[in-house]
Amino acid sequence: MYKKFKKVVMGSAIALTALIATSQPAEVQASQGNFDFRIHAPAPHVNSVRRTTFRAKTNNSNTAAWVNPRGTFTATTFALEESSSLRLSTRTISSVTTSGQRNFTWASGFGAQGTQHRLVGHATNFSNPNSYQVQGTWRP
Repeated sequence: MYKKFKKVVMGSAIALTALIATSQPAEVQASQGNFDFRIHAPAPHVNSVRRTTFRAKTNNSNTAAWVNPRGTFTATTFALEESSSLRLSTRTISSVTTSGQRNFTWASGFGAQGTQHRLVGHATNFSNPNSYQVQGTWRP
């Protein structure tokens, strides 16, 4: 009886582990292709460039990459950086101060499906003496 009980419990534990592994929020988020970001830069803004984790572009190259910051904040410049070259893969979007989705324009040779990119952001005016933060969502 104990061996049979142990076998059922072990089988249930394995099934539960498999269910949890396939239902993590990061997997749901990755399948949608949208990711959260938060940039916090202490004053002064010297070396205030912040980068997210690299994420795969899961849609075709005709689909726009975008950034959608929330709230109002210090003017911020955004771009995407490609993982294999560590070069900017989009043109920058400068002086963003309000909520709303902005689409990136891919630089020539970038933006293929399956490539890895990360969001890069920094204060547009590096001489601003105040600390700041901005957060929102983005998609490569």
